[in-house]
Amino acid sequence: MRVFTERGNQSVSRALRLACFVLIAAVSVLPLSAQVATAELSGTVTDPTGAAVPNATVTAINAATGVLVRETVTGAGGEYVMTLLPPGTYTITAESPGFRKLQQTGVTLNVNQRAQLDLRLEVGQVTETVEVQATAPLLESQSSSLGSVIGERFVSELPLNGRNFVQLAILTPGVNGTGFSTPGTIQSGTRPDDRRPGTEIFSNGNREGSNNFLYDGVDNNERLIQLIVYRPAVEAIREFKVQTNMFSADVGRNSGAVVDVITKSGTNELHGSAFHFHRNSAMDAKNFFTRPGSPVPPFRYNQFGFAVGGPIVRNRTFWFGNYEGFRRSLLNTTTRTVPTLAMRQGDFSGQPNTIFDPLTTTAQGAGFVRTPFAGNRIPANRWDPVTAKLMNAYPAPQTAGLANNYVAELKQTQDWDQGDVRVDHQFTPNDNFFARYSIQHTTTFAPNTFPEVQIPGVSRKVGVGNEDSFAGPAFNPVQHAVLSYVKVLSPRLVNDFRVGFNRFRLDYTDVSHVPGGKLGVELGVPNANGHPLQTVFPIF
Repeated sequence: MRVFTERGNQSVSRALRLACFVLIAAVSVLPLSAQVATAELSGTVTDPTGAAVPNATVTAINAATGVLVRETVTGAGGEYVMTLLPPGTYTITAESPGFRKLQQTGVTLNVNQRAQLDLRLEVGQVTETVEVQATAPLLESQSSSLGSVIGERFVSELPLNGRNFVQLAILTPGVNGTGFSTPGTIQSGTRPDDRRPGTEIFSNGNREGSNNFLYDGVDNNERLIQLIVYRPAVEAIREFKVQTNMFSADVGRNSGAVVDVITKSGTNELHGSAFHFHRNSAMDAKNFFTRPGSPVPPFRYNQFGFAVGGPIVRNRTFWFGNYEGFRRSLLNTTTRTVPTLAMRQGDFSGQPNTIFDPLTTTAQGAGFVRTPFAGNRIPANRWDPVTAKLMNAYPAPQTAGLANNYVAELKQTQDWDQGDVRVDHQFTPNDNFFARYSIQHTTTFAPNTFPEVQIPGVSRKVGVGNEDSFAGPAFNPVQHAVLSYVKVLSPRLVNDFRVGFNRFRLDYTDVSHVPGGKLGVELGVPNANGHPLQTVFPIF
């Protein structure tokens, strides 16, 4: 039985949408305390006797851009709060009739900080100014979150192998990783899921997939296996904060760390930098496992780029952009185990273990018995025809040992190009806007474990190797973007509208893939290539 007619359903639906809209609008203007990608400054303005000064005007001016970012008025108790302040260095002023104007410079606010700064006015004329240049570190008494801020100086000056900012996260107590902890994890850069340099960190015992990465306050997480979507270049980072415990609910999606990265913006002065790092094998020693007589495995590494930013309109509109390129070619030396020449003929006579004929299994009492192959040799007529052909894909051993008898030299290449563009604009002192777009394209090629050979019955040369090698090219394009608009509705009411976008894609192609190929069928495995994209050998 239908309770509502179709028209009635539409009315109810409209009513529900209206209710949701009203609820969202109401919540959006509540005085929330979350400062995901910004900072908050609060305090009390007093006179020389310690009494509160109500209705005093307090302003925050960005020292780098000269922009008046926020202006507010103290309450009846002399208290003031300025929220949603972009991280940076500020000049804070306070003035009230009957008092000298107070100007405090060098006030630094970090990302996700809720700082307290009390201001004391002196009796005098408003035209007189008291300037305070030196100040103690701001007290953060409004938040219980635990974490560390990695500032611009650390990011730009500390040595980083590969210029990977995530390595600095281990400066935070309770955090390790990025090559200094459990190897071979999904985010370590050694797995086919993501071959980019490692971003794995472990906070207070949590797994690397339990972290929450933010970029300018916007989600930066791939949701399937919890990878970071876009890893910003060092030149683009102003600072980042690693929170490990007691963070607010708006960033508490996972149980691990919250890594909040803030990008640089342009200033009133034109600034720029350029870099190029080069490494090669000219001064390298041989790998311990390199075969005697072989040359030093070649290695080439180049990482280069630039960053530049400045004003479009002084004190109003600013821009910043950066580019980073990466080129690497290396020869990995690894030891593998391949069948001996005797094993390839079915001869296991030199092995201590007995090879039994599975077709002779018979019941005997409570168990079963089998007959061993004569001389520990498997007759050729008992070989599986597919395996007999596949055996030819393995190279002959290089040493007489049964294990670790083959040294493979695998050439891997990796290139990427990435960049960020950011624009900041102030329409009025009450209307501030910024937009940023980031893109990265990474191409990685991993070879087969063993050289390609021609197998009887297969139309082209093929190579085989470990399942986890994922030999072939992998193309990984990612994007990230954010738009932010901060509106000061009143001295006590501020709204931040922020929207973001990210996209992670990984296109992997097997090294043996050819359109329309049916290598599995040619090898003798029926229905092995039932889909147009399934063109290579199946996994054995």
